[in-house]
Amino acid sequence: MDSKEFNKLDITHRFTLVYNTGEFISAINFTDFKVSLYLVANHFVEVYFNAKSDTIDAIKTLEGTEPRLSLYTSGVNIQDLYR
Repeated sequence: MDSKEFNKLDITHRFTLVYNTGEFISAINFTDFKVSLYLVANHFVEVYFNAKSDTIDAIKTLEGTEPRLSLYTSGVNIQDLYR
């Protein structure tokens, strides 16, 4: 399944795919949202959790070339790889 096909699925089906097959990568927090990044079938997928309403507002793919992807790297520690 490519990114376009994934994004055409309804949000419930996208959530099921992320929950059952996704690998959590990292998360970033905003004022009202937590956005979690997952790897699903070789695609990056963002899950937008609205803290105020306690709901998932969006689930969509993120291309590997997107500048926004760099927001997730601040929480990644790779120092153990150099030991």
